[in-house]
Amino acid sequence: STQMIEKFTKKKSKENKNKMILSPINTDINIKIDNILEANGPGLETTWKGGATVKCKKGNPINWDAKLSLVTGKYIIANKKLKLTSGEVISNPNIKGLFTLMLAGSKKSNNDVVELKFIQKQNNTQIEFFSQPMKSKQDILALLLFDKYNSELTSSEAYSLGITIQSLVSGK
Repeated sequence: STQMIEKFTKKKSKENKNKMILSPINTDINIKIDNILEANGPGLETTWKGGATVKCKKGNPINWDAKLSLVTGKYIIANKKLKLTSGEVISNPNIKGLFTLMLAGSKKSNNDVVELKFIQKQNNTQIEFFSQPMKSKQDILALLLFDKYNSELTSSEAYSLGITIQSLVSGK
């Protein structure tokens, strides 16, 4: 009956979801990427280097891991260019939950150095703000976007800053 087929299909798909893929052969592969991997998205232009390894014995689960490091990059935030100074992507599906993306950008504005760091670990996103000398998050973003402190912004710049903070917090 149709009902019996649906139950069987659902049960089979749940079993397959938890099943590890076993290697049909012995494998030892190393992949090296030198300054050729470009990853671009809305407002983001990056070049990466790094590599991946795949190692396994016949009949055992496939083990692999990958690590990429940022070579160059820029991020456009609120129509302002932020030079990316560091970045890293680490992925290993064999270690439960290991996927990390980190990007950091900095800018010298007035006599301040300001930095924005974006960290994505699995489904957890963090945005960190740094400055030398120490400033508030609003001043750091104002310096990144407008090259002036939050207290010096025009009303339209303050509005734009608020929209930018809201989009960073919401991830949109």
